[in-house]
Amino acid sequence: MALSFLGAAPTNLTRPKIDADGAWNFFGGDFKTFFISGDKEHFTSRQIFKAGSPHTGAGRGSTATPPYHYHLYQTETFAVQSGTLAYCIDGKEGTLAAGESVVIPPYRHHTFWNEVSSGTDLDVHITVRGGDNPGFDEAFVHAFCKHLSTRAESCLLILDLCSKTAT
Repeated sequence: MALSFLGAAPTNLTRPKIDADGAWNFFGGDFKTFFISGDKEHFTSRQIFKAGSPHTGAGRGSTATPPYHYHLYQTETFAVQSGTLAYCIDGKEGTLAAGESVVIPPYRHHTFWNEVSSGTDLDVHITVRGGDNPGFDEAFVHAFCKHLSTRAESCLLILDLCSKTAT
């Protein structure tokens, strides 16, 4: 699946830590993703966004916030397990609390993030269904998160080098 917003692929992707429970850790453990279920018809992952982290708890500007996008074939469902999920769907912002969910059909622009004001971690199950080319599976989630994590670490390294050069 080609995603133009990813830009040029970095040459060295950050290798995530994998916990004994199967969680893949990105951004030093601030973001975790787990495989829940999947078959030809759907893929469901559990994602945990740590509150207070610049990567996962800084609102819409968090590093791990997906870009505003849409799916050609897939319907995406966010089911909040705990915390507060903030979203923007077709330009309209809202929030979901634990026990609430939203279904986003194809061609609806959207993004989501951990709501800062809740002060709690966001635990959400994300299910993607449909289309002749689902293209959204565990490998995609891991590759996308590795990409974001690697870019964030590269930016921090450049900032650190710049600050050392300036002094």
